Amino acid sequence: MTHKDVFGSAALPINIGELDQAKKRNTLLIGPILILSISTLVLVFSSEALVDALSATAQRFNLSAFFTGVFLLPLFGSAAEFVVSLRAAQRNRMDLAVASTVGSSVQIILFVLPALVLVGAYIGKPLGIFFSPQAMVAVIVAVFSVEWVSSNGDLDWFEGSFLLMVYLLLLISSFYLL
Repeated sequence: MTHKDVFGSAALPINIGELDQAKKRNTLLIGPILILSISTLVLVFSSEALVDALSATAQRFNLSAFFTGVFLLPLFGSAAEFVVSLRAAQRNRMDLAVASTVGSSVQIILFVLPALVLVGAYIGKPLGIFFSPQAMVAVIVAVFSVEWVSSNGDLDWFEGSFLLMVYLLLLISSFYLL
């Protein structure tokens, strides 16, 4: 048995110094939790302002809700993720760049969207999720493109150009068709 001195005796001696260190660790956690809470509140209000400004702009320029939600909102809403991906790519950490970008999309689809549906049903404002056939084709093209590029574990200029072309194709087609 390992650590016989800890588990061997029936009564463990209380060391006042260890209790003081534990209290210091707990008080040290208060600062980061407070900063995280304040940052979350600022993010909530700034996100609300971003969505309001984007919806007003979309109405002014007669942009479809699909185009605004799929291209404009993520473009402006995930600026921090974009910076992380760029810095990771500059440092030749493509695994981190791709994981950051793809992981965020997976998190939205697998957690946020179902949570919004459940919360909407709970508060009496049901959220229906409906994708038009054209939107489903766009999603399938995007998923298969990312899977094709990331399946072999490396990325070269051709695959990067391919992803940019797929993005531009989906952008233009959603602007005019959806």
